Amino acid sequence: MPQNNKPCHNCRRRRLRCDRSWPTCNKCTITGQECLGYGKVYVWTEGIDAHGKVKPSPGARRTAQGENHGVAGHRSLVLHSGPPHARDDTDTAMPAAPSNNQQQPGSHGAYFAPSQLTDPILQDLDRNSRAYLAHFANRVCQDLVARDGPGTNPFRELIPLTRKNPLLLNIIVATSALHWANSFSPNTPLSAGISDPGGYLAQLRSRDLVSRSAVIDALTAKQKAMGHLRGVLDTLDPAGSEVTLAAMHFFVKFDLIDLERGDAKSWKAHLAGASNVLALLTATKPRDSTSRKLRDCVVADCFIYHILGSTLATGPWAAQITHYAFELLPVLKRTEVNSYLSCPSEILQIILSASQLSYESPCTDWTLGVADEALKLIDEALEFDITAWAMQLQQAPNVTDIESRIHVASAHRSAVCLYILQAVPLARAVGVVNKHFLVDDILSHLAQISEQDPYFKASSWPTFIAGAETRDAEKRMWTLTRLLEIWKVCPWGYVFGAIEMLKATWQMQDTRPEDGDVHWLRGLKEMGFENLIV
Repeated sequence: MPQNNKPCHNCRRRRLRCDRSWPTCNKCTITGQECLGYGKVYVWTEGIDAHGKVKPSPGARRTAQGENHGVAGHRSLVLHSGPPHARDDTDTAMPAAPSNNQQQPGSHGAYFAPSQLTDPILQDLDRNSRAYLAHFANRVCQDLVARDGPGTNPFRELIPLTRKNPLLLNIIVATSALHWANSFSPNTPLSAGISDPGGYLAQLRSRDLVSRSAVIDALTAKQKAMGHLRGVLDTLDPAGSEVTLAAMHFFVKFDLIDLERGDAKSWKAHLAGASNVLALLTATKPRDSTSRKLRDCVVADCFIYHILGSTLATGPWAAQITHYAFELLPVLKRTEVNSYLSCPSEILQIILSASQLSYESPCTDWTLGVADEALKLIDEALEFDITAWAMQLQQAPNVTDIESRIHVASAHRSAVCLYILQAVPLARAVGVVNKHFLVDDILSHLAQISEQDPYFKASSWPTFIAGAETRDAEKRMWTLTRLLEIWKVCPWGYVFGAIEMLKATWQMQDTRPEDGDVHWLRGLKEMGFENLIV
C-alpha cells in the first residue's frame, strides 16, 4: 500500500492529527467529510454563470508555464493548482487521484482532477466515476501512446464525448477502474521464481479492500456498457460508428488489462465486432483535423490488434482484415510518429501476410511454393531499412528519440522472421536462417531500451518471440524478468498471459531432443492458448 508522509488537506487545515490512511483519511470518513486527499488541490479557473455560459472567475491567473487548455481543449475544464490555504471550506473539489509512481519519465501530460462543481461533463456522475475519468486522463492515456504531451494524445478527446454516449462513458470508466486496481494493488515485489505471478497478484488484490472495490466498480461499469452496446448495435448507422468503434476497441483494452483473464478469448469477440464497425467507417469522413487524429489512432489500434492477434489465434483472422489493408495501412503510416508500438507499418504488413499464409497453408502442406513465399517475406523484412524509416520520422515536429525507435523496430523485424519460421515450418527446412542470430539480435536491441524509456512498454511481443525460441537458461530468465518489468511500467494483465505461454513453450522444448526443432506455435494453439500480446 502507498505510504503518505503528509496529513490530508482537511486535517492540515483543521490542525488535527491525521492517520494518513490510503486513499482517504479515516478521520474524515468517520466525521462524514469528503477527504481532499494528499495530492495537489485543484480549483476551477472558469465557472458557469446562471445562463450556462463560461465565466472567468475573479483573479484567475494562468500558470507561469503558459496557458492550460484543459481537457481536450475545452476551456470550461481548465484546472488551476493552488495551495490548500487559498481555498475556503466551502470548496467541494474531489481529492486528487493518487499519483502513480510508475509514471513514465519525460511525460508532460496535464493532470485533471474530478470535480463536483458545474462542469457539464462531470456534474451528473457519481464520485467514483469522476475519479476514474481523472485516472483515465492522467494515467491510462499515457499507456496508449508512445510519448504523452500537450496536444499529442488524442485519446483525451474521448472524455467530452462521454457526456452524450453512455456506452463510451461506461467502458472508459470500466477500463480505468481496472487499470487503477492493477496500478495500486498491494505493493508486492514479483520474482521470476513465482510459478503463476498473475494468479498470485490477483489473490493479493482480492484481500485488499480498496483494490477489490475498484475491480467491482470495473465489472459493474462493464456490465452497463454491455447493455448499452446491444442497443447501439441494433440501430448502428455510419454517423455514430466512430464513437462505437472507440467503445468497441476499449472492450479489447479491458480484456488486455484484466489481471485475472477469466475469459482469455473474449478479445476475439470484441475485435470481431470492431471489424464490423470498421466497414461502416469507410462511408463517413471526420468532421475536423482533431476528429481525424482521434479516429486514426482508434482505427490503427484495432488494425494492430488484428495483426498481432492473428499470430497466435486460430481461425481466419488475417483474412478478415486483409481486405481492409489497402485503406488501413495509410492510417498506420499517419499514426507511426506517436504509436505506442513503434513498429513500422511495413513490418506489420509482413506479419499480416505471414499469418494469412500460415492459415491458408496448414502444417500438412509441404509444397515448396509455400516455403518460397515464406522465405521471400523473411528477405523482405531483413532488407527493410530501419534507420531510413526512423530518419523519415525525424522530419515530424519534436521527434528526437530516433535511437530508441530504431532499437524497438529492429527487435520487431527479427521477431517477425522467427515468427514466419514457426508459421510456415517448411521454410526452416528449406531455407538457411540462423534463428540463434535472430534471437541474439532481438535481445541486444531490447537491452538498449531501459525501463525509463517510453518505448520500454512496446517490447512485449519481440520479448515473447525471443523467449519462445531459446533454450538457453540465462536468456529465458532475461525474457521472463523483462516481462515482469514491463508489468511494473505498464500494468496490463496480458503480460502474465505471455509469461504463461512462455512457460508452456519451455516445457515443450525440454521434453524434446536438444537438436530438434520445436513447433511451439502449433503446440500453443493445440493447447488452446490464444492470447493477444501487444
